[in-house]
Amino acid sequence: MLHEQELSRNFCESCGVIVRKRQRFKNPKGKTGIRGRGELGRWGANHAADVFVTHTTSDGKHMALMCTKRVGDGASALCWPAGMVEPGHTVPQTLRQELNQEAVKDSDAVDRLFAECDRGPVYAGHVDDWRNTDDAWIETVAQHFHATDEIASQLQLSVSDTEEIAKVAWYPRWTRSTPCTPPTSTG
Repeated sequence: MLHEQELSRNFCESCGVIVRKRQRFKNPKGKTGIRGRGELGRWGANHAADVFVTHTTSDGKHMALMCTKRVGDGASALCWPAGMVEPGHTVPQTLRQELNQEAVKDSDAVDRLFAECDRGPVYAGHVDDWRNTDDAWIETVAQHFHATDEIASQLQLSVSDTEEIAKVAWYPRWTRSTPCTPPTSTG
């Protein structure tokens, strides 16, 4: 189980290099060709948290909890529940907040998911994102929770952030040998 001290806002892969002339952070992955903060809220690393929730059904199917995110012009894309770590919040707080806003109702099942099913981070570091600039970039912690069948069945799929998320559903985990099948959804 992750401790809040380990996953505070200080998890950045690289705190960047201060360029003395400009007194700004420098993207540790190199130049993007775009100066300033762009669409990001802070100079330097802008921290995010991604929640990966999976479970294996009693008949052996591997499922993943995914959201359908609204993108421009009425289009949509699949995504994990995720969001930016706000000042004063920790990564564990943000993980839970985003899961509750984008995918499930807060409940005892969510408490159990976080207490019993934490498999640890699957990635922590720089994100290749279109919003990154020379002076501001995104770094994330992607945390995996593998729910038991009991806990997964008790999670109540629900979207409260309907402006950003269209629906949430359990999707079969795709492999080269498994065809994509329609999910069970809630919207």
